[in-house]
Amino acid sequence: MRLHRSNASLLLRSKAYDFCAYCSCPVEWFDRYDDRRIPLMPKEFPLALIPPKRRWYVDGGVAYTGTLRGYMYCRLAHTTICPALDHDDLDDELWPLVTRLGVRIQKKIAEGQFVPRPVEARTAAEIEEPEPANAAPAGQERHTMRYNSWLRLAPGRIEDLQCIAATQRGPRCSNSVYAADEGFWEHVDIPYAPGREGELILNTTGGMMWVWTLAPLDFRAATRWSKQRCDVHAEAPAPDHSPREWVDFHPLKHGSFIVGEKPLGYPEKESLQVSIHMGPKTTACDTASCHNSTVMAVPKGWLCYQCARRTKRRAAVHSRWQSTRSHPPAPTNPNGLPGAEKAEPHSPAASAAAAAPTAAWTTYELGDAGTAMSTSKNATTNRPAPPAGSTPATTSAAPTPPTRLYQHPN
Repeated sequence: MRLHRSNASLLLRSKAYDFCAYCSCPVEWFDRYDDRRIPLMPKEFPLALIPPKRRWYVDGGVAYTGTLRGYMYCRLAHTTICPALDHDDLDDELWPLVTRLGVRIQKKIAEGQFVPRPVEARTAAEIEEPEPANAAPAGQERHTMRYNSWLRLAPGRIEDLQCIAATQRGPRCSNSVYAADEGFWEHVDIPYAPGREGELILNTTGGMMWVWTLAPLDFRAATRWSKQRCDVHAEAPAPDHSPREWVDFHPLKHGSFIVGEKPLGYPEKESLQVSIHMGPKTTACDTASCHNSTVMAVPKGWLCYQCARRTKRRAAVHSRWQSTRSHPPAPTNPNGLPGAEKAEPHSPAASAAAAAPTAAWTTYELGDAGTAMSTSKNATTNRPAPPAGSTPATTSAAPTPPTRLYQHPN
């Protein structure tokens, strides 16, 4: 049997149906978009019943988060509603499903139809990636594979990892996935584990462990190791005979399989030091909050065009503010008009103002009798000139306002 080349998954549907080992609920296994596996509920649910963050859809045999455009149904992960797990952040819409499955599992246990698998800490990861049947027990060797920051634990020694492809006759391929020229042993840091158990592991191992590291730039080899295929079936469309046997390495769960000493009997190979060229040398703008830079040779304290324009504008505003404080505004004249100083008596300004020539004006007032009266006024002060030899009165009664007033220059 061969799969179509457009199919992204190599898992046959006839081998994908199973029952949860913790609640006996039927599940359907699918390959995830991140090379892991996930058990989905066999039936589809309407979108209105499932919260958006819990929705899954299947395309080409691979499960993705979200929904298909224009499709009103979605899939639901079994780990979301498995009654054997503790659901701290479960949505209110899904609690009836969890309750119904919980009643079902209690009835099966009471009738003797189901015995749940014992597990110390029931988490979603244990259900999504259960330990393989051929996994070595505690006290034996299980090697860890590393690709960039990805740590995957093998069921046994790295050279004993078997290909999972199905041959043309049906049985599982007997070839090994191991290739000595595609990796090397490297001493790396153990992932952080919280709590006292994590501190105990760090104190016992020194915080370091030996892992089989794949070349970071050999993506084809990393894909072959991840899919657990030999060189013969790396590109072949042969389906999977059995599920993959990789599991994510967790220091608390797999602390007994930490390799503290470098394994012997493997060819020596120096670790690859990958250097990434980040482009030409750049000079950042001298402003702390600016992220602009240039590849040109610029002096120390260089500012980009935005910061330079902003600095110039601020300097001009500061200069105007300083000049305003050092030079107060010019005073106004007695009439409130700017540009003329108030003449103080017996001062040079008053003498200059008195000596300045002024225009003479003749004012004609029409009194009650209709006779015209003329009065000379000063154009500078616009007040009537007092007669010669008279003194201004301190208090006087308010004069009768004239009927009409107009001026004519002499």
